[in-house]
Amino acid sequence: MENAIVELSVGKIVSVVENQVSILIGVRDELEDIKIELQYMQSFIRDADGKGENLREVEKTRLKIVRDTGYEIVDVIDNFTYHVNRYKSWNKFYKAFYVPKALMERRTLAGAVQNVKRRLREHVEMSRRYVMDHGDGATTSSRNDTNSVIRSISVGELALHHRDEDLVGVEDAKRDLLDVLLNEERERSVVSVVGMGGSGKTTLVASVFRSHAVKKHFDRCHVWVTVSQTNYTIESILRSLVKEFYKVGRKEFDARELNRMDCRELVETLVDYLQRRRYLVVLDDVWEIDDLWTKMKVALPANAFGSRIMLTTRKEDIASFSFEVRSQTHKMKLLQENEAWELFWKKAFPHSPDQCSPELELIARRLIKKLEFEEWRRTLDYLTWELSNNPRLTVLKSILWLSFYELPYRLKQCFLCCSIFSEDYVLRKGRLIRLWIAEGFVEQDTGMMTQEEMAGRYVMELVRRCMLQVFIPTDSFYVTQGFKMHDLVRELAVSVSKDEKFCTIHDGPEEVPEQERRLYRLAIQANHMEGAYKEEDMAKICSLFVFENDTVTSFSPTLLSNLKLLKVLDLMDLPIIRLPNELMKCYNLRYLNLTGTLIEKLPSSIGNLRDLQTLDIRHTKVRVLPSGIVKLKKLRHLITYSFSFSYDEDGFLSNFKSLNGTRAPSGMCKLKSSRVLESIEVANDTIKQLSCLTQLRRIDLTNVKEDNGKDLCILIERMKKIEHLSLHASSEDEVLKIDAVSSVSPLLKSLILVGKLERLPGWFSSLQCLTNLSLRWSRLSVDFLPRICTLPNLMDLQLINACEGANFPRLHFQSGFKKLKGLLLNNFPRLEEIVIEKGVMPELRVMNIVHCMSLRRIPNGIEHLSHLQEFYLQNVRNDLVERIRNEHGEDRPMVQHVPIIIHYHKIPNFLWFPESLS
Repeated sequence: MENAIVELSVGKIVSVVENQVSILIGVRDELEDIKIELQYMQSFIRDADGKGENLREVEKTRLKIVRDTGYEIVDVIDNFTYHVNRYKSWNKFYKAFYVPKALMERRTLAGAVQNVKRRLREHVEMSRRYVMDHGDGATTSSRNDTNSVIRSISVGELALHHRDEDLVGVEDAKRDLLDVLLNEERERSVVSVVGMGGSGKTTLVASVFRSHAVKKHFDRCHVWVTVSQTNYTIESILRSLVKEFYKVGRKEFDARELNRMDCRELVETLVDYLQRRRYLVVLDDVWEIDDLWTKMKVALPANAFGSRIMLTTRKEDIASFSFEVRSQTHKMKLLQENEAWELFWKKAFPHSPDQCSPELELIARRLIKKLEFEEWRRTLDYLTWELSNNPRLTVLKSILWLSFYELPYRLKQCFLCCSIFSEDYVLRKGRLIRLWIAEGFVEQDTGMMTQEEMAGRYVMELVRRCMLQVFIPTDSFYVTQGFKMHDLVRELAVSVSKDEKFCTIHDGPEEVPEQERRLYRLAIQANHMEGAYKEEDMAKICSLFVFENDTVTSFSPTLLSNLKLLKVLDLMDLPIIRLPNELMKCYNLRYLNLTGTLIEKLPSSIGNLRDLQTLDIRHTKVRVLPSGIVKLKKLRHLITYSFSFSYDEDGFLSNFKSLNGTRAPSGMCKLKSSRVLESIEVANDTIKQLSCLTQLRRIDLTNVKEDNGKDLCILIERMKKIEHLSLHASSEDEVLKIDAVSSVSPLLKSLILVGKLERLPGWFSSLQCLTNLSLRWSRLSVDFLPRICTLPNLMDLQLINACEGANFPRLHFQSGFKKLKGLLLNNFPRLEEIVIEKGVMPELRVMNIVHCMSLRRIPNGIEHLSHLQEFYLQNVRNDLVERIRNEHGEDRPMVQHVPIIIHYHKIPNFLWFPESLS
């Protein structure tokens, strides 16, 4: 724990120095000295205790000082940054008049940093005087490390002694793993079981390992070794393998001789013993694979007897590692509701399971439903307290803690940032990316990778480490994927965040303890905030998130006047109508999220926010951007779109113009840092202005006219780094003139064209990276499928009113679409027949057919789609529905074991934004 504190403090200094290097003239060297001092402290902690759990009190005091010093340094720099940005917002007269004050602020910063540096070294020296020079310090540390390993191993191996009758929900997974272990495949293979800490990986594998079938199949040649997170060595694992194989094989060995063997001798011993045997090796809790597998693949011979290697891990990248042999991955699943209840009753009545009567279960379920939210919140708080204070739960806490401890410091900060959001909150990838960049957690742009790309990797790394879980709603066809934190993982994040003053979560009316009133980040998740914090407590808040609507009364000019150091402000979905002018004086603001608010207009003084990187006003009533927007030279993400829908009498989404853009002022060419513009309404010279923004990765343009064709082609050609392009014509009859484009960005991944096309542009064949394509109201008169079926990476295809009806009574998928997973056919009024040849769309998972009123039967050849999981029909002929029910079942019609889902209600199914920053 303490080592992580120092890492976070070092990270604060690194992030601030990197992000504010241009204004830290004269003090950057001082900050570098402080960073080095903290890094020495970090090395000291690692030497003292690899897990940070056995420090003496004086060392803990030193670490508390380090943590507070880290925050103090950031405060000093933030305050200086505020005055610099304030100075930039003044006109020339004020700047000239206040030059002496600006110089004074810089001297103040230098003096404050010098003072922090001096006091930090004084505290370090003072702590050294009080640390007793024990000669056995290193031995004690080593012994503590060993004890940690012993605890870790014993906890894992306890699962080997559980009774199968005590386990719940493992039957199917156990059967699948047994099939893999006991099949007739003679080649050596690897089986990985992956899941978050505490998800039951070890319990499942242990149940398989001790089964009679496994013992019989791997006769006296099956062993289990637990791999410690940081303290293992290859030699110790090899030595354990030799010892375990000899024990289970009842072969005598000399312990002294075994301990004297080096790595080469251990490998030779294992190879000699296993060469002609069918063996099973379980490596439990693997955290690193490259070096481990390099040695294991030599020590565990690749014989032809059907040997198996199983490993459990929390990291998906380990499970998906290329072992150069046949390998399979099993992902742990959550218990179903009935399984969770069964487990609860077994724990509640371990000696009398028959007491779990139907009547008692019914009462319990009713009781749970009657509990108020406040009661559940108190229960959750109690669980948090228990995790922190109950020694019986130390094992659970340590399991989760290992996952956090192993994260690099940048990922630690990103992970803790996720605790800001409430339980079960769906986190969007784009929101996390923008937030982390604004917080300074992400490295600066490099020649090889942008901050957005780096932050995207951070998200997926947390997923691979099972710290975040992928979440895709079951009631939506095309949706950007989201993420959730498992409840226990979130409790860990909240606990660490609270201890380290990373973030304060206000989730109730209780009085806030004095020691918790030092605020840096504040997430308001409950009402009744008035009086909870004093003005001086709020003065240094750098990030504010408001999730509760009723707290809008607390969002006032008085509050904002105290938040001059604010960097992040997230007011998503609050019913606020206007922004207080005081917000325009938060000169450090980098991130402003107003999504879903009732705001109609942005103040012209928004140009004062010179550090602003993200402005998110989607789904608001803002339709015109103020002229001051062009002063925001650091603006990277400008997101402005909103949707408007209308349906016909059949429930069909009928309006062509469903995406609303926002009118931009002249001078948008000045926003050289822009990476994302969603969505800008074209007017006058808009396209010419935007053609200068060559760093753009995403751009959405609305109200495009045929007369814009020449400028539009120039823009597309200049956007060499564009990954997402969306063009919306001004009306159904307006032609998108994009044929003359000579070359398109090789990075283009998603393309949305809404408007009439005279033909499919010739440059389509060059879209080798394209994964998402949407053609809407294209009204093409020539068969275009042969032109797009060869796109090698196309995964999602939307065709909405894409063809002239009279020319397309039949859609014939003759070849290609090798990676296509989702297909939407919408508004084909004359389409009578769909034919799918064998071998086409072999990976298709979802097919959605909407408003095809002439369709006479389900697609011919649908039986070839072996991976199809969902088949939707919406707004089709009644006689087709009746025929389906007669032929495939009245209640639950099926085709090739896939349910045919027939919808009659309104579904805005064309609202598809491929995985994006949004």
